[in-house]
Amino acid sequence: MREIGVAPFQPEEAAAKGLQMYLALRHPVHPFGSLWRDIQRPNVKRLAGLQYRTAQQLIALIEKHPLANPHWAPQHLHWVTGVTPVPYMHFLEHVGLPHKWVHRGAPVETEFPVDRILALYGRDLELWEEAIA
Repeated sequence: MREIGVAPFQPEEAAAKGLQMYLALRHPVHPFGSLWRDIQRPNVKRLAGLQYRTAQQLIALIEKHPLANPHWAPQHLHWVTGVTPVPYMHFLEHVGLPHKWVHRGAPVETEFPVDRILALYGRDLELWEEAIA
């Protein structure tokens, strides 16, 4: 895939090759919801120290340690000059590949602290809005 220019490249390498660069983004509430659902599952091995926290407890931890874990690191940290933000669910279409079904998880039965999530991930929200424009 790298030979045809469709593969993960370091930004400098992609820019040197003149390749189009994309950053696949999710709305900031979606990764939080996915993480929260993961830690609610029984027998969670990864992230076990977070298991059974409430959504409010989880966002409080993330606010105190926003870069402590790649599961909740801001998406905008991957942005570099020349990157085009695209919605995660449509990324494959942007690189000329057929759309694939992506599991989105079960609906969440809890209220998320949306205001706190958006305050913490404000730059991610800006990039998301650019991606869907």
